Amino acid sequence: MTESERDPLAGAFAALRTEVREHVPGPGSDQLRQLGNRRARHGRYQAAAGMLSLVLAASAAFWYWPGGQSDADRAGRASSMPAVDWKAVSVPLASCPGGVARPSSGPLGYGDIDADGRTDAVLPVSCGSTQPLMAVRVAADGQVAGLGQLDPGPAVRYNSVAVEGHRLRVGIDPGDPLGLSPTQQRVYEFHNGQFSQVTRYQGTADANNTTLSLPGSAACAGGDLTFASGVATTATARYEIRSIHGIAEFADLDGDGMSEMLTPVTCVPAGRSSGETALFLLHLSDTGLGFSLLATPHGWDSAGLRGWTLKNPNLTLLYAGAEKQLAWDQARHTFIPRAR
Repeated sequence: MTESERDPLAGAFAALRTEVREHVPGPGSDQLRQLGNRRARHGRYQAAAGMLSLVLAASAAFWYWPGGQSDADRAGRASSMPAVDWKAVSVPLASCPGGVARPSSGPLGYGDIDADGRTDAVLPVSCGSTQPLMAVRVAADGQVAGLGQLDPGPAVRYNSVAVEGHRLRVGIDPGDPLGLSPTQQRVYEFHNGQFSQVTRYQGTADANNTTLSLPGSAACAGGDLTFASGVATTATARYEIRSIHGIAEFADLDGDGMSEMLTPVTCVPAGRSSGETALFLLHLSDTGLGFSLLATPHGWDSAGLRGWTLKNPNLTLLYAGAEKQLAWDQARHTFIPRAR
């Protein structure tokens, strides 16, 4: 298999990475080096095959990531509400077909949103082509009534929901399960029966399907590259948001509440069967509509890079028989050599 051919498991790995994010620590340098050695001996397929069942299971298990509130907090708040068969619930909502919305899962968060002293629930509901979040009140007899709803758009997935007084903090991912983007933390405020968005996000950019401005090299010109399904093709090269040596990693390096994205890109010049790999640190705009390039910790290289691990604020780059230790410098907005 050449560098220009897509690994058939790449999409599955991307889905797992998108869901797990920073909840699972990355491997250390020893583990990465061992992984690189195994891949060299056995090839990409054999190294990846053992993960397939985990990927398939995770795609369902993490569809609604139970984040935002602790399990104990959710359980405690849920126990203060009357029992409800959420599968049988229907809530009047004029904007939905037939004027009725039905839950597409159980509650994702609990809290006293309307400050009446009672616990309310927040859950996604099916409403035509969209899946808005609805805050509901449960009466003592188990009857469910809507308090308010928010609709971030048709092409999103809910990563987490937390009730913070009269505010909702909602983790938003791209609608495509293979989408590549940091999780947005959108905040909505409840007032007079309506939710209004406090944060500035307007969309969910996906690095696999957007235009990125990347630096070039002698063999790979770079420039404004428009990716579709992780691939951008120009007259002189083919670019793919992937690498056989690792996947994108996330860390909130600048402490603004939004993770930066360390992204590998492989470039295969026209007429060649192998290519060059670079690592780019991308930042999602505060409107969520695009990415900007913050740093290039590893420029285009045809052979040297063997792996990497990002653990805020440190970045380890692995090469054949060597490694480079870097640390994020917020003042300079780049990675610098880490002091030993």
